[in-house]
Amino acid sequence: MSRFKGVIVIFAVLILYVILAQDTIAWENLLTHPTITKKAVDRSVLSGNYLKTQLGFSDDLNTPLELTGQFQNNINMRVSQERDFIWDYKTKVSILEWLRKGSSLEDVPNPRARHHFYDPIRNTGLNNSDTDPKVISGLWLGSKWFYPDYWGFNATGLSDLDRARGLDGTWGDEYLNYYNWIYARDLFYAGLTEQSKYNREANLGSMFVTLGHICHLLEDMGVPAHTRNDFVYGHLVAGFYKDLTAAQKPWYKGGHPFEAWMETQIANNGDNIPSAYLDRLMTTPPAFNKFRDYWDKGICELSGIAQWQGDNPGWPSTGFGEPPPEKSWGLAECSNYQFLSFSTVFTSGGLQSFPHPAKEHTRIDWYPTGPDGERQYYRLGYDVPHLARVTYTTFYAYLIPIYTVETTTTEEERVYEDYAKRTISRTVDYTTGLLNYFFRGKLGIEPNCLDCNTVTFYIRNDSNNSGVPQTLKGGTFELFWDDRDGNRTKVNDFTIPGWTSSSELSYNNQITGTFNKPDSNEIEKYTIVYKGQISENPSQPDEDDANALAVATLKMGYQIIAWGRDVEGQISGVPEGNDFVDVAAGKYHGLAIRSSGSLAAWGYNDYGQCNVPEGNDFIAIAGGSRHSLALRSNGSIVGFGDNTQNQIDVPEGNDFVAIACGDYHNLAINKQGLVVGWGGYNYYGECDAPQPDSGTTFVAVSAGRYHSLGLQSDGKIKAWGSNEMGQTRIYVGAGNDHEAISAADTYNFILFTDDTLLSWGGGDWYEPGIPDYHWRMDENDYVAIAAGTVHIAALTSDGQIFCWGYDDFNYASSPVNPVPTGVTFTKDLAAGYKFTVALKAR
Repeated sequence: MSRFKGVIVIFAVLILYVILAQDTIAWENLLTHPTITKKAVDRSVLSGNYLKTQLGFSDDLNTPLELTGQFQNNINMRVSQERDFIWDYKTKVSILEWLRKGSSLEDVPNPRARHHFYDPIRNTGLNNSDTDPKVISGLWLGSKWFYPDYWGFNATGLSDLDRARGLDGTWGDEYLNYYNWIYARDLFYAGLTEQSKYNREANLGSMFVTLGHICHLLEDMGVPAHTRNDFVYGHLVAGFYKDLTAAQKPWYKGGHPFEAWMETQIANNGDNIPSAYLDRLMTTPPAFNKFRDYWDKGICELSGIAQWQGDNPGWPSTGFGEPPPEKSWGLAECSNYQFLSFSTVFTSGGLQSFPHPAKEHTRIDWYPTGPDGERQYYRLGYDVPHLARVTYTTFYAYLIPIYTVETTTTEEERVYEDYAKRTISRTVDYTTGLLNYFFRGKLGIEPNCLDCNTVTFYIRNDSNNSGVPQTLKGGTFELFWDDRDGNRTKVNDFTIPGWTSSSELSYNNQITGTFNKPDSNEIEKYTIVYKGQISENPSQPDEDDANALAVATLKMGYQIIAWGRDVEGQISGVPEGNDFVDVAAGKYHGLAIRSSGSLAAWGYNDYGQCNVPEGNDFIAIAGGSRHSLALRSNGSIVGFGDNTQNQIDVPEGNDFVAIACGDYHNLAINKQGLVVGWGGYNYYGECDAPQPDSGTTFVAVSAGRYHSLGLQSDGKIKAWGSNEMGQTRIYVGAGNDHEAISAADTYNFILFTDDTLLSWGGGDWYEPGIPDYHWRMDENDYVAIAAGTVHIAALTSDGQIFCWGYDDFNYASSPVNPVPTGVTFTKDLAAGYKFTVALKAR
């Protein structure tokens, strides 16, 4: 080998070493991908009521899930080969975190990134076959040195789109690509139909981490270099190209400068996307009829390049000043057509030659900058004022045509700003649209009689894709029922008369299914799963999504049982029926939610606290002294009853996940895990919730008379408000083993993860200023607790309820308000003023 060739190979090896060591391929995976994914999730159906109403996850995106063993092993193996990647793997993380982690893990180990390119003109992945062979050899040697147990990086790759579609096979000696659309569908189906609750949830956790990987693949199409075949020079050489020093441009650390610069902007903004780069978010995301269209609508094919030289579909021939065609083109097409990248700046010839942005459709202009008005010169492109920076000599030649070599670069702050303002918003929008597309299937169920020998379900098609109605065609419907432990059993005799492989069910229309009632008294809920075509136009189904899924769940209800004081009808006024799924108690009144989602209320009603609002979308209820609250599935809160202390002046918005009523004040948890308080006197700060500890969120709240309790995601409790009776002084040595909380009047009631019970407050002093903490430890497996004004109650896993007066918790020989005998309870209980309400097991 000559000295010159040796230098080239060594240079390529050193460059690749820096690139691989710095995690700088694609949108930066440490912050940018997870941040874009979170923003997309927040704007998708997953942030609405889908997880609650369709999958039954009451904690929504905060629901903790784990992975199947296969996925755990695969990820652990990949992470072990990425030297600098920090993997804080836990047995369970939330749905949101699995989506975020998946979008980061797609780049682990880094050589996977060679499959993150897609050229929408040629419909191919990364291809640098026209690059100097000596450079390619250097890249291969460098990758084998850095990843000796992995594969050689030869600057080529499979199509990003085909990878997402699951059409890339086994990659030869590389890993199977589990993280694709087809496998995500298989995991979703297993997560809906397997018998074991544990297995179902592990499959769903694996599905969400897979969707995170797929989000990453689409998000890379928002990076121009990834749609313009620009790796060897755009990522390697550009990593060392700079006009200024490293101190002046600290984001240059190897890899692609624009992507690294974007990571810095997010880091400097508290790990959030700066608002300036989200100004162009669409009102509704793109809604395509096919999976591949989110990447490529097929407008920019190689055969169409000749037509591109003049007027183009969706674009003016003038070439600048017009908005991009967001909802008619795929994301890869938009990025390829509208922007330049480091080594595709008006190039001609070779695989990095693209017809647009065409130089003849741009113009050069200057902008004053700095205190002395120094001029900077830029090319203006299609809706991009700073498409690329040019030199003064280029500007001069543009005004007075003379022979000169144009010097143009995209590596400049104003250019980055313009690109970010367009690509980030667009990337979020398309990722949101893709998530909505995956979860577009949705059913509704209306039963005739759940206790009849023959049960009829009216199944409604509620499917829509970002607001576009969808039709079901052919496919299969399956029905399952769950017992108390979450075991799922298929109903084998479920039939839909007249349904065939050619049948269609349009949006908002319904069909009828019948079955014989299962021989069990432990039916907790029914789940219907549809598997087949779901599309806007049934005559043009999506070949990449032939097994789309739609699902609906129907919770089974129970009879309400109440006992104790009855002066206001708290006991005698209990509504009849066996379709109740949740109960709550105010001071003198009771509340309940039916399986249909509608509300019922009874008892003292002088202030209208029992005048429930209409609707069948309620998921949580709470009762105060003379007012009530209800939480809708869309995250909004409704208040009714006494408003003398602004108790029912509920906060605006639809991002709430939990509610609680005190005597006069209220608390709610929003989707960020923060507590909002309102109403009451707030003399003691009972509405002024603290921030959760770093790295945690609030997952439950409870309110007493003038104090409040909060339970963090790490199991730690916090208390605020009045401490007159010791109710907010948490015991010394309190740890992170709290499972449930309940506050009432001037005391608290706590359930621990080891089934220990604790009560404190109420002026029951151990010594002056320090409340006495009453512990109760027995053989019972407690699953729920409730605190009333003067008594407490606890429900066991075998359906028993125990009641005590709170100040006689350790010592009472007989329960306060004796529990009815011969009754097995289930699911839920609540306590008011000297009365208790619960649900009777069937």
